[in-house]
Amino acid sequence: MAQISKIFNQQKLRLSFLDGMRGLAALYVVFCHISLQHLENLPQWINFPTKLVRYGSFSVAIFIVLSGYCLMLPVVRSPTDSIPGSLFDYFIRRARRIIPPYYVVIFLCCLLALVILGLERFTTFSWRDLSYDWFSPEFSFKDVILHLFLVHNLTPGTQVYIINLPLWSVALEWQIYFLFPLLFLPLRRRWGWFSVISTAFLIGLTPHYLFNGYMDVSRPWFIGSFTIGMAAADIVFSQRPHLIKLRKSLSWGRLTAIFTGIAIFTEWGKLGVEPWVLKLLQVSLLLA
Repeated sequence: MAQISKIFNQQKLRLSFLDGMRGLAALYVVFCHISLQHLENLPQWINFPTKLVRYGSFSVAIFIVLSGYCLMLPVVRSPTDSIPGSLFDYFIRRARRIIPPYYVVIFLCCLLALVILGLERFTTFSWRDLSYDWFSPEFSFKDVILHLFLVHNLTPGTQVYIINLPLWSVALEWQIYFLFPLLFLPLRRRWGWFSVISTAFLIGLTPHYLFNGYMDVSRPWFIGSFTIGMAAADIVFSQRPHLIKLRKSLSWGRLTAIFTGIAIFTEWGKLGVEPWVLKLLQVSLLLA
């Protein structure tokens, strides 16, 4: 095992452009949250550019896909086609990466809630919830416990999200960390990528279609997006003959443009895309 780890470390690959993509996605999410909070207070001439930063969920999808891509890279490049080191080491690495900053946020939210409740009790200050608010001090001890165990996105209703709404993505990512080695990798070895991706989307879409939108706030269908990122890493770096053939036989750049266009065209109503943009998109798809 030590020899395998040594080989892996020698072959360790860092793709700097992925850090840039993550940084841009994070910055976009920040602008998206700011625009939702202050849109009503801005003059009309400023409101127009804010239409470009209302698709924050797309940036979250980018994070999830990149997560699947990055976690799959060591597996593809490993001589054993598995996670380097032990499963315990894998979970320790994931916990060190995600848990400390997450717990800091929970602590700060609890501290802020205590300050607000104290001011309301002993002064004339009154907290007022706003539209699209991401935080409210009116949460319970149970909500805190659910957040500490990163299972708050599995509970019904939206009350639990008022501690800090964007933390749903952290809980979902944490749960995906368990699915990756315990379910997705075994499925890949036994039955291939179709079984992995179809199973992931089945898990992610079942709460919506069979349980009346249960868990929709936390977008569990992103689990399927994670496995697409996994598959992309395998196609790019694998030395398996059938994947090498697949990598060289398709125009991936053109396919990316086409599927992006189809996604925008089919969801234009929800996205608020202007009609002239759709016309331009139709022409672009025909030319592609």
